[in-house]
Amino acid sequence: AKELGFEFIDTDEIIEQRTGMKIDEIFSTAGEPAFRELEQKVVDEMVEWKDKVISTGGGLVAQPGNLERLKANALVVCLWAGAGTIHQRTKHQTHRPILQTKDPEATIRKLLAAREPFYKQADLLISTELRPVREIASTIAISSGALPVTAKESIRQAALKLGFDDCKFTTATPPDHGQAYEQWLALGRHGDLTWMERNSHKRLDPTQIVSNA
Repeated sequence: AKELGFEFIDTDEIIEQRTGMKIDEIFSTAGEPAFRELEQKVVDEMVEWKDKVISTGGGLVAQPGNLERLKANALVVCLWAGAGTIHQRTKHQTHRPILQTKDPEATIRKLLAAREPFYKQADLLISTELRPVREIASTIAISSGALPVTAKESIRQAALKLGFDDCKFTTATPPDHGQAYEQWLALGRHGDLTWMERNSHKRLDPTQIVSNA
């Protein structure tokens, strides 16, 4: 949101503000169906919003019609991680009622299996494994086509410092195999992605990859 100059909105926070209740309270007192109804009302409003980055709960897109409506009005991005990683990130959190089980990681695996068909329909599917937040944010900002002029200029200046004659931006449609490859990586069907971390200097210096670049 900061890179694009957009407002950041979290749908769970909106629901909590309007009901005066925490998400886990809504689940325990009214049940999940009531919570999904509240989510649906927010989705109805979201289709009219402009210049916003919206964070939704993982189950929102699995509800009938939600994903289709969002894709018709916005770029839908799925930030993917494996069950083990999600468990490590959430194991100390108490505001996720669905994960308050005897075996949270097993629950996460079941949820991912059920939701994967919906997540794979996102416009952009990005693995958050072994990737710094800044890199993920930049990827999304560039893919949105709404990268601010200041951000584009900073990228151009970085390219010039690397020895490039110039750096220009254009909109391109990735090939089908590119999207399939990204999904393959995002879903954890890969070997050793730590190469990217071990060789990060090569990503910053094109001459390390192609001589005379």
